Amino acid sequence: MKLEAPALLALFEQAAAGIVLGSPDGHATLNPAARQLLGLPSEAAVSALPRPSLVDEALRGAVVTGALVEWNHGGPNRMLVVSWAPLRENGQIVAALGVMQDASSCGGDEALPRASRMSDEFYALIAHQLRTPLTPILGWARMLMQQRPDDPVLRRAAEVIERNVHIEVRLVDDMLDVTRIQRGTLELVIRPVDVTDIGRAVVVDQRRRLEGRPLPIELDLPDRPLLVNGDAARIEQILTALIANAARFTPDGGRVMVSIVREGGDVVCRVSDTGEGIAPALLPHIFDFSLEVQHGAGRRGGLGVSLAIGRYLAERHGGSLTGESEGPGRGARFTLRLPAMKDS
Repeated sequence: MKLEAPALLALFEQAAAGIVLGSPDGHATLNPAARQLLGLPSEAAVSALPRPSLVDEALRGAVVTGALVEWNHGGPNRMLVVSWAPLRENGQIVAALGVMQDASSCGGDEALPRASRMSDEFYALIAHQLRTPLTPILGWARMLMQQRPDDPVLRRAAEVIERNVHIEVRLVDDMLDVTRIQRGTLELVIRPVDVTDIGRAVVVDQRRRLEGRPLPIELDLPDRPLLVNGDAARIEQILTALIANAARFTPDGGRVMVSIVREGGDVVCRVSDTGEGIAPALLPHIFDFSLEVQHGAGRRGGLGVSLAIGRYLAERHGGSLTGESEGPGRGARFTLRLPAMKDS
């Protein structure tokens, strides 16, 4: 994308902060301050920028503010404060606009990481306080179901309570994850994990939650482990979101199908359903962090960002998450690809 308006071009060239325009074709344009800060030419590849995945997020509609990124380009390590936002023309995202500064110019190299940690600790404390009262509520609901399992009214009431508790927990978790993603502080605990074990456990849990609904979850697994280097809890989070969404948007009498296979150098997890499907106009935006365009966001509970979080987590693992649908009423299929361990 080129800046044609003289005033915008002057602002771009004379700004004291580093400004970068990232295009969907993988090219980036840097102003003089950004060139000096990063040690890159005026035209560079997006892949050469600090944490290029943030550019991809902005091009998908996310706003990333105040991410702390360590940078080393032929010199000493330094901490940068990086923000990205989508740049739109006529409602369409045409580029990503980035602003970058040396952390030392914003209060010192140590002050920002410390402030970031304090912010994360604050959000974690808030999340804990919000979740704490939900645990006894869920416990009492389950106790009521066990005490009087033959009472249809009581059972229905307990099921509604349990479902809404899970929605509230998901709200809190999504809030915390979005905050960490925007700040660039979401961490992964990487170790060898068996994706088939994770998939099996998630399906068992989702089947339990669907008890009483005529909606089977079919599972197709190989008879051997499929190992990846990954964060087991985060991979479980991705699969849970995909299967839960499939069940949520599939009416009774439909089907949800889950398969995990090895394809070339990847472990591939596919979740498909016979449900509502996704309109063609909405399909390109289902992984956006913009809440208003999410498939069913706000209509069935949750922040509507589980797919955006899932794609971010997949890419942090060096993989991908894609979705496809033939249209409304034709179901949907989501594919998670993770790099397989060489010996698996």
